Amino acid sequence: MNYKLKGGGGYLPHVDFYHRIDAVSLEREFLLDDADVCVCMVAIDDMDEGNGCPYVAPGWHTRGAMAFTESADVYKSHTHAPLPVVDARDLPWQPVRLAAGDVLIYGNNMPHYSEVNASERDRRALFAVYADGKHGPQRGPYYAAEARGRRANGSGAEKGKANGFFTGTPVHVVAAASE
Repeated sequence: MNYKLKGGGGYLPHVDFYHRIDAVSLEREFLLDDADVCVCMVAIDDMDEGNGCPYVAPGWHTRGAMAFTESADVYKSHTHAPLPVVDARDLPWQPVRLAAGDVLIYGNNMPHYSEVNASERDRRALFAVYADGKHGPQRGPYYAAEARGRRANGSGAEKGKANGFFTGTPVHVVAAASE
């Protein structure tokens, strides 16, 4: 579940970084290709520019995974592969307005971002991520890796933010295990 309550922060330009995760070591083995991942964003509330709808850069998913100058530091923790760095201001961003119940489907390499929720309306979305079965079961390893990593360390590693791309005010800060 991803939610932007009234006044909630946005997300910097990024592509998703879903990896094949080894079921035993729980280590990321390789970045899944765009054709191997399907992200489904189900709008719980109506979404528009006022409450932080997603923006996408049509056609740019064909260029493969990329990093953005605006969030270059975040990428170091998301993938081990060297990525081309792109200035997000050069992309042809388009807002994706969704009515409650609409579904936005995109692959692993679709550049996207969202602005803050500057409205008096909440913007909530439910996400489902599907990986091609040829990579073996990924649900269990994904949640086990999350439990051992981000979830075990609380939000301290991200300074209380949901992840490094989040631009809003932290909701809750828990000190990282290394602090």
